[in-house]
Amino acid sequence: IWSVHLPFGGPFDISQTDDSLRQKAIELNMHDIVLSAKTVSPKKFVIHPSAEPIADEERAARMEASKKSLQVLAAKAKELNIPLLVENLPRTCLGNTSTELLEIINGIDNTAICFDVNHLLIEQQTTFVQNTKGKIQSTHMSDYDRVNERHWLPGQGVINWTELLTALIESGYQGPFIYEINKVNKDKDPEISTIQTLG
Repeated sequence: IWSVHLPFGGPFDISQTDDSLRQKAIELNMHDIVLSAKTVSPKKFVIHPSAEPIADEERAARMEASKKSLQVLAAKAKELNIPLLVENLPRTCLGNTSTELLEIINGIDNTAICFDVNHLLIEQQTTFVQNTKGKIQSTHMSDYDRVNERHWLPGQGVINWTELLTALIESGYQGPFIYEINKVNKDKDPEISTIQTLG
């Protein structure tokens, strides 16, 4: 098993500013970390730094809460010799740009990045890769329309796959491509999406 994606949203949101709720979220995530390590021994854990919506005026406090939670969870994951990968997220979520995601993980041992290519609504994929060089340890691959996350098959959206794959290779990324597909772009026939059509 390459990775285990920890649950997200609701009671699992590690960025909650109510400390009792945040502590509960840590406990829930800790339980899943320990159980997953015991049962499937993944090479990586993936976690969301927040849920949403997040208003501008609460963003700083939510960032601080998320970082505090990640310090605890990353330390537990380190005891198990498994890195904790923080995923970039869309819209008003924390980590919606490379700059903010790097700020979240800065100084927290045993953390790196899971790069979800269809979550970027503010910056280009190649910019994200260049800014986070050496920090990406896993990916979530799918396509979208740059309006919102869509999780379409690669080739059914607007991502320039040649540029993206080139940037990843040049950054030294050697991990797998985890395809996170759950929808089909009905404007395009999924039968014609092949590796040859992505070039």
